[in-house]
Amino acid sequence: MLNWCQVDYGGRTSCTIVWPKVGLITDDRTFVWYAFTLAFAVPVTLISIFYSLVVVQIRTAGPVSSSSAVSANRRHSRRRVTRMVLAVITVYVVCWLPYWVFQVLTAVHPHRCI
Repeated sequence: MLNWCQVDYGGRTSCTIVWPKVGLITDDRTFVWYAFTLAFAVPVTLISIFYSLVVVQIRTAGPVSSSSAVSANRRHSRRRVTRMVLAVITVYVVCWLPYWVFQVLTAVHPHRCI
């Protein structure tokens, strides 16, 4: 059964869930780590792996050309795709990392109820 608790944060009051404690592991910590793993760590890993495979495939695909103009244009296109892939991964991490750092820190250092 979940209970609610009123917590004072330097003059501001907030309600929070009091999770039941089973042994050394509390349910809130388990939930936060479970959610972090499934909602952040696994997606970042999969996004990185699959986009890396796309970049590798792009770098190895296409006909070999002796023309330096075509080769320079191809190198430029590869760089643009690589930068775009890195930008997508970076934006995802930058958007979600602060939230998950806060969640994990809250689980590791829980607030005490008054």
